[in-house]
Amino acid sequence: MGCPFVIKNITETVIRTASGETCTLAGDCLDIGILDTMKHLPANSVGAAVFSIIGHTVMKSDRCTVITDKMIRRPVSWQEQKEEEILKRQAMLQERGRRKRKQRQKDKSLRREQAGFPNGMTACCFYPGMKAKT
Repeated sequence: MGCPFVIKNITETVIRTASGETCTLAGDCLDIGILDTMKHLPANSVGAAVFSIIGHTVMKSDRCTVITDKMIRRPVSWQEQKEEEILKRQAMLQERGRRKRKQRQKDKSLRREQAGFPNGMTACCFYPGMKAKT
């Protein structure tokens, strides 16, 4: 298994699907992705050429633009990486805290509304038999 081998004089290829259907291909045209790969080759070559030209230009002029700065990877020390991770984590936690506070405020005003209190008044302002001023 895994070793290439040659089969000569192929007359047809039968493909069986999981549902039990069969499809027969006449002739010796058993293509396992080589044609698809060959079709992608020109596009990949153009992309490689463009990337090479951009890289050469940047190296020669020793200038970076916004696009090239994002394309070129630079080594980062583990300390800088750790600091960046800490900053991202702090920002995420702050955002989560803001969302939780906002949700608590919504819940609190909803409970007041359901209890019949005007906005800004709390339960401690009322005594039995007292009516809310509106």
